Amino acid sequence: MRQLKSLNSNKKGIIGLDTVKAVMVTILALAIIGVAIVIVLTTLDESDIVRDSKSETNLNDTLTTVSEIGEYFTNYSLESASCTVTYVQNETSGGVINSGNYTTNNCWIQFSGADLTYNNSNWNVSYTYTYDVNYVEGIKENVTEGIVDFFSNTTTIFAILVVVVIILAITIIIVAVSRFSGEGNGFNIGPIKFE
Repeated sequence: MRQLKSLNSNKKGIIGLDTVKAVMVTILALAIIGVAIVIVLTTLDESDIVRDSKSETNLNDTLTTVSEIGEYFTNYSLESASCTVTYVQNETSGGVINSGNYTTNNCWIQFSGADLTYNNSNWNVSYTYTYDVNYVEGIKENVTEGIVDFFSNTTTIFAILVVVVIILAITIIIVAVSRFSGEGNGFNIGPIKFE
């Protein structure tokens, strides 16, 4: 019986410190990897390594009420968009609007002619356009939005559960470390005593 007591007394602080330490190191490693991924994606997004230039054609892009003020083409907001007009016609009459009746500046067109029948009318504009495609942008948005959405969509009960788990983990670490260092005889919580 005396040998059994001595075996139990030599195991102070071995409440699972190695397991707790392994779990905490794993969580820390995953957090570091997550931050590194976000940093790498942000850096790639700002570089030209993963960009590609594309060229496409838009036929009969309907622009409503084109006037002297002008109007942007549908694809003007694409990254580094550049447009070249190939054909313009009045949407109502189908009449061709020659280049003397409009002025273009990249992906923008305005009425500038003497023939007022085309002013303040809808135009069908055909044009080619080039733009840059950033292949990392979508990935970066999915990663960052996924993290934000996860935490914003969690319920209150889940948030409380996470807080309780964190408090429990901290309590276990404090108990294990204090027993391992020999600074305490255990940790009492009401009738429960950890030794």
